[in-house]
Amino acid sequence: MDQKSTPNKAANILCIVSLVLMLFAPVTSLLIGLSLTTGDTNSTVYGMISFFSCVFAIAAWILVIIARVKYKTTFSKVLLIIYIVLTVLGIIAFIFSIVVFGLLVFG
Repeated sequence: MDQKSTPNKAANILCIVSLVLMLFAPVTSLLIGLSLTTGDTNSTVYGMISFFSCVFAIAAWILVIIARVKYKTTFSKVLLIIYIVLTVLGIIAFIFSIVVFGLLVFG
């Protein structure tokens, strides 16, 4: 019983850390928006916040993939599916914004 629960605990910890990191990615992007409203024009700050936002998202993906491959828990499977759906929705939103911008500019 204890041998089965130890890998599940490790998988759950990996998934929870992955989830926290994935939630921090948009929060750091929100910091860019807030700093734009304050009038701060320091491009180094924007670059660092964008860098950490990307690092958090990539680390979240890596941790959930490790949890899925090594432990094969349901939590890691569901989290991976959610991440894939979020990525697909992000790509669709990006394509949609490019099309709308193209229509606005080139009418």
